[in-house]
Amino acid sequence: MYKVLIIGSGVLSTMVSEMLAWRNFPCQVTIAARNENAADEIVNLIKFTSENVGHTFNISSRKINLDSVEEMAEIISDIEPDLIFNTASVQSFWVVSELPDHISKALWTAGVGPWTACHAYPALQLMKAIKASGVKTTVVNAAFPDAVNPLLNGIALAPDIGIGNVSNICQPIREAVSQILNSDISSISVNMVAHHYVGNTIPSEGHAKGAPYYLSVKNNGEEVSQDMLPHDKIFKHIKTDLKRKRGKDGMFVTASSAVRIIEGFFGDKTIAAHAPGVRGLVGGYPVTIGRRTFDVALNDDISLSDAIGINEKGQRYDGIDSIQDGYIRLKQESSDVMSALMGFGLGGYHISEVGEVSAELVQRYQALRSKHV
Repeated sequence: MYKVLIIGSGVLSTMVSEMLAWRNFPCQVTIAARNENAADEIVNLIKFTSENVGHTFNISSRKINLDSVEEMAEIISDIEPDLIFNTASVQSFWVVSELPDHISKALWTAGVGPWTACHAYPALQLMKAIKASGVKTTVVNAAFPDAVNPLLNGIALAPDIGIGNVSNICQPIREAVSQILNSDISSISVNMVAHHYVGNTIPSEGHAKGAPYYLSVKNNGEEVSQDMLPHDKIFKHIKTDLKRKRGKDGMFVTASSAVRIIEGFFGDKTIAAHAPGVRGLVGGYPVTIGRRTFDVALNDDISLSDAIGINEKGQRYDGIDSIQDGYIRLKQESSDVMSALMGFGLGGYHISEVGEVSAELVQRYQALRSKHV
């Protein structure tokens, strides 16, 4: 039985645990979180629902303190997980929506990039703890892996792979093409390179708003050219006919992408998927995964260097100018928005500073929220 350690007790942690349980995946799950009561409640929820659908799922909880690398290392050594799924963030992406609409919309123009430290700090602590434990394991990171994984790669501590983002848009693309061409969805395949911004923008806008991406669509193995089916038509179909719930309610899509990666990793055969942050690369890529390994799986008409270039340009739409050698430089326009609204327009920082930066971001956000909520 595979041992899976899930870090965090939020919405995504709960959904992924539920899916693994309901699919009766042969694994022993440990929910590890700072909030012990929240972790216990997830465990009990999943035990009860699993029994309702006819089986017992092996799940338990542990209290952790990500501020202490030593304590985390002891827990990892004790569990010896085959795979660690990290969902922890200092502050979740969706909290900005708690602000009045005009404030949240203004703040979102900065992109998710300025908040990278909030996602990077727990991941940094976790990776330090894994290294200290000496346990050989695979790390799947859900906390903004498009940027966090390459940022940590600068100090040779990158998680192995991410989930969501580029993956979240690929299934809607397949469904849209299937409906437009009146073809069975099983005949439709997608090979896509894109940063977080693209997958997040297409469903809400019906286009990528100028952000770069690579997309190849095939029907029964034959390329569907843009002359035959323009991308704009596909994306418009996603926004209209395939509109879905977004935000917290819509995180089932992200959770399902995580389950595909987790289950696929332990599978006896390789499968096709999409994932961000693969081996510390910026942005998202097509991958093959299975037999406890994974790799980037690009079409022959695009090189890895070209794919990386697309994502390096794409990260600017998320408010990030560059990530290099463990240092993230934010786009000036994004820093200006953060400065105007929160009084904190940091232009960039090293991975070693993410603890202090994330604490300051949360403090400034709470001050802003207290004025408007």
